[in-house]
Amino acid sequence: MRLLFVLLFWCFYAVSGAAQPLPSPSPLFEGYVDLNTAEQRDTYREILARRAAAGDGNAAFLCGIDGVVRASEVIVRQGLPLAATLDYLSTSPVFGLLEHDAFADADPETREALLHLLEDAPFAAFIDDVAAHLENGRACLAAAPHAPITMLADLSKLRTDVDGDGLLDEPATPLADLLEQMASATGDLPTTFVFDRTDGYWLEAYLNATLAPLRMLQAFDHGETREILRDLIRRDYDPVFLDGRGRWWSLRDALSISALVSIRWPLTDAEAHGRMIDHLKAVPDLGRRTWLAAMEETDDRLEWLPGPGQTSPFSSAMGGGFENDTDSVQLWLDTLGDAEAILDGSALIPMRYVGLRETHGLNMASYIGQQTRFDLGMILTARDLLDHIEEGPVLTRRQTDNLGDLTLMFLSMGLFR
Repeated sequence: MRLLFVLLFWCFYAVSGAAQPLPSPSPLFEGYVDLNTAEQRDTYREILARRAAAGDGNAAFLCGIDGVVRASEVIVRQGLPLAATLDYLSTSPVFGLLEHDAFADADPETREALLHLLEDAPFAAFIDDVAAHLENGRACLAAAPHAPITMLADLSKLRTDVDGDGLLDEPATPLADLLEQMASATGDLPTTFVFDRTDGYWLEAYLNATLAPLRMLQAFDHGETREILRDLIRRDYDPVFLDGRGRWWSLRDALSISALVSIRWPLTDAEAHGRMIDHLKAVPDLGRRTWLAAMEETDDRLEWLPGPGQTSPFSSAMGGGFENDTDSVQLWLDTLGDAEAILDGSALIPMRYVGLRETHGLNMASYIGQQTRFDLGMILTARDLLDHIEEGPVLTRRQTDNLGDLTLMFLSMGLFR
């Protein structure tokens, strides 16, 4: 579940622009934020989908935003405050350091919400619901792949039905909280942007990147792992002193290891697994289109995703390094090409085993395409990888380092807080 949250704003660089004249407010967006009920919004989404199918880029983009908003509502409606849930997951014995006992320290309401969500039927319904909303947005964008986009939109106006009562509440969305956090260093709160074709490719890329792990959860049976997580949440264990050096050990720590060992999930839905592969393969090409489109831009007006020569007021809030020059964009393009080569099998991932020749590596396309289980132990010990180690062009250490660095850049962002 953490992967869903972390990946939900993949490749996120929000920016604000300078002196060029702004387009007129988008009638589509203004009509969307003026809706009062969830029923009206459902009708409006159908209109957006039809217009996207007819080649309307603005309708396709707004339909993508609608998918993100609805998926966020599902998450919050489960009783999971996004920021707190991320904290619990990122510092828990399973997902973080063993000495952090975040599940045991969670407030009772969140613990109960997590316990309910991790049951078989609620978890399946939750994943299906979130995936369906994101898929609707992705399909709209895919229906108008090259249509021009020019949409002035104030994201703070987005209204939500978080409580599920059928009424769209005044703007108080997780997205507003995200923008506020990103702007905290300067005290500024830019929420108005001019979205363009670059942002359309980006939005479609991140929807695919978010859908991939959801399809993975749909494809594999992880019931035992979820049951162990439920044990971690609902039971309190006193630590047991083990040695004379101040180290403590508890049954919770042992269960944390059990959770990791239990990641031996059999494949149960081949169709969902195929969709997972399709989403993964779509990301590098859409990422390439994003950066090529950004390099062609000559304006600098309320940009969401900055290209070379465009500025970002969020750079200081996010630690710097978010203004893209030509060299950094080329690095992205090269690395996306490497990712694409890994996914189509034309490049191999180096395997650091003694006795394995440097010309041999893992064919990830072969492994994923023939996968019948996701067994963490058999992956780490290479048992499930043996049949997919081949001789061929192997990525260099620098190429794999670049892939790792960019992945860490995505994962380092505290999103939806």
